[in-house]
Amino acid sequence: MKIYLSLNKNKHIIQAVTFIFLILICIPQNEVYAFMDPLLRLFRYIGLLWALLLFFTARIYSEHKLWPLFVFIFWIVVSSAFNEVNAIDAVKLVYPIFTCSILVQYYIRCKGKKGLSSMAVLYAVIMIIQVFSALTHCFGEIYSGAWQGNYFLGIRVNISFILPYAMGLNLINSKIEKRSGRIFLYLTFISGVYFSIYEEVSTAIVTIAVLMLSLLVLDSYRYNRRFLKFVLILVIIFSAGFAFIGLKTDLFTWFFVNVLNEDATLDGRTILWEQVFDYLKGAHWIYGYGYKHNFKFTISWWFKGDHPHNEYLEMLFCYGIIGLILYINMYMVQIRQILKNNYKKIVNIALSTMISSIAMHISSHNYMSIYPYICFVIFMNINQLVVNSDKD
Repeated sequence: MKIYLSLNKNKHIIQAVTFIFLILICIPQNEVYAFMDPLLRLFRYIGLLWALLLFFTARIYSEHKLWPLFVFIFWIVVSSAFNEVNAIDAVKLVYPIFTCSILVQYYIRCKGKKGLSSMAVLYAVIMIIQVFSALTHCFGEIYSGAWQGNYFLGIRVNISFILPYAMGLNLINSKIEKRSGRIFLYLTFISGVYFSIYEEVSTAIVTIAVLMLSLLVLDSYRYNRRFLKFVLILVIIFSAGFAFIGLKTDLFTWFFVNVLNEDATLDGRTILWEQVFDYLKGAHWIYGYGYKHNFKFTISWWFKGDHPHNEYLEMLFCYGIIGLILYINMYMVQIRQILKNNYKKIVNIALSTMISSIAMHISSHNYMSIYPYICFVIFMNINQLVVNSDKD
C-alpha cells in the first residue's frame, strides 16, 4: 500500500521513467552499435523489473483486456518447453513483449490521449530514422544469406515490423492533435511510402495500399457494425487459410504474377508453405515444435531459414493449433473493442490498420517484434482514449 501511494505521489516522475524505458526497449538491435548491446540488454532487464513493479503496485494485472496477450506469450514458452528446445530462448523472446505491454498500459492509463500521441510520435521518429539510414547508407551492409543493405530496423523487409502500426497510430493522432499530429502523420507516410518504393519491398507496398483502400471503403459507406464484424472475421479466416488455398488451387496465380509482379510461387513462398505441412506430424499439430526449433525451410540453394514467410503458418508450425487460435484471438478481441467505439473516423482508422496487418502477415512475419503489441494495447484502450480526447 505504501508503494502504491508513493507511485501516486510521484506520478510525473514515474510516468517519465516509464516512457524512457519504452524508448529504450523500442531501439532495435543492430550491428552498427553492437557495442551497446550489453547496455541495452541491461536497460531491458531493469525495464522488466520496473514493469513487474507496476504490474502489481499499479494493479495492471486487473486489466483483463491484456490477458489474451499474456496467455499467448505464455503459450510460446510452454510450447517450447513441451518440445524440449531451449525454453530460455522463448523467455528472452517474450519478456520484452510482456514488459512493453505493461509499460504502455500504465502510461496511457495515466496520460490518456497524450500517451497515445507520445507513442504515435515515437513510431514516427523510428520511421524517419529508418529513411535517414536509407538515404545516407550510414548503417552500411549486413550479411543475411547474402550481403544487403542495413538500416535502423535491420534488413529492408523489417520495415513491416512497424509500418502499418506507425501509419495507423499517426492517423488516429492526427484526429486528436490537429496541428502537430498532422505534421508527424505526413512525415510517417512520406517515410513509409518512400522507403517501401525505394527499396522495392513489395509486402510493404501492398500493406500501404490495403490500409488506404480499406480506409477509403470504410469512410465511403455506412455499415452495420455486426455485419462488418462478420466480414472482418471472414477476412481473418481467409488470410489464415490463404496459404492452404494457394497450395491446393491456382486461384491466386494471376494475382501473384500480374498484380504483385512476382512469379507463380510468390518468390518461392508457396514452396516454403508446402514444407510446413510436410514437416508437421502427430501431436505437433496441437502444440507445434516451439520457438528455436531445429527445422529449416529452404528454397533450392538460395534461401534457408527458420520461418515459412507466413505468420499464420508460423504460428501453426511453432505453437500448433492452440498457438494459432490464441494468436487469431488477439485480432478478434481488438476488433470487438474497436467496434464499441462511437467515433466512426477512429473506428475506420483502427480497423484499416488491423486489416492491413492481417493481409501483410500472409507473406511476412513480425510477431517477434514489440511494435505490434504496443499497438494491441493502445487499440484495447481506444475507447477510453477517444472519450478522454472528446472531453478535453
